[in-house]
Amino acid sequence: LIKNGHWMIRGTPATFQLLDHPFGDYYLRSRGGYCGFNDDGQLQCNKGRDRGAQFGYDENHGGVLTYGDSSDWNADSVPSGMRQSPVYQGDAGDITFKLKFQKRH
Repeated sequence: LIKNGHWMIRGTPATFQLLDHPFGDYYLRSRGGYCGFNDDGQLQCNKGRDRGAQFGYDENHGGVLTYGDSSDWNADSVPSGMRQSPVYQGDAGDITFKLKFQKRH
């Protein structure tokens, strides 16, 4: 994933942070800003967001990012070259995957 929350094959992947959410779970933030979902359901991280959505982190299943009760994420196509593919939550797209986080101490 790149800093805006999209999937891209070329380029440098972003560093994301999981920050404590006041109601439990976590905010997800990249250098691009807090992450949430736009009106089309695409994962989106940008500085225009005051705060992001409430994400989960399932350490017992390999450190995957969750939303709601699901650890599935999807895209309609594999990006190529400099093209980006929007990422959606759930398993409705043509390509389904998990987003795995590695903790840094």
